[in-house]
Amino acid sequence: MCRSGQPCRFVVVTTGAGCGTLGVMMEGPAKVAIVCTEVDEGYEFSYTPTAPGDYLIVIKYCNVTIAGCPHKAVITGIVWLVRSPGTVSHWTFVRH
Repeated sequence: MCRSGQPCRFVVVTTGAGCGTLGVMMEGPAKVAIVCTEVDEGYEFSYTPTAPGDYLIVIKYCNVTIAGCPHKAVITGIVWLVRSPGTVSHWTFVRH
């Protein structure tokens, strides 16, 4: 499990998979930039979510979704409710 604001990572093992295109997509409560690094066993993907919640990770090889996808990454964190100065009814959600 990962926390918002902290780096998270996962490895896609491609040993013995042969040549093909690998695609990774994430959907969740906030946009997430994904960084891919080649490692001995395949590819490591790292990301830093900025908001807590459930993110879906979809991995495709040769445009075919791999078994076990979509995978749900549960990102924990705190959501603060903050009142704007000088107002009575305006509240803003601040995610950490």
